[in-house]
Amino acid sequence: MNKDISSSSVNNYLRTIRRFLYYSMEMGYIKEDFKVSLIKAEKKVKETYSNAELERLLEKPDVE
Repeated sequence: MNKDISSSSVNNYLRTIRRFLYYSMEMGYIKEDFKVSLIKAEKKVKETYSNAELERLLEKPDVE
């Protein structure tokens, strides 16, 4: 079974696992210190409104 999982999702899973493992180290269940690193995630650029669209959105509506 091959699933395409985004790098952001993988990092979220790693954060959860890391927190559990670090807690286990603090409680003495794991004796060795280690580091769980996150993977590099691509940053998606979100679309924004153009200046004309913003002006149109901010115009006062004609109520009369």
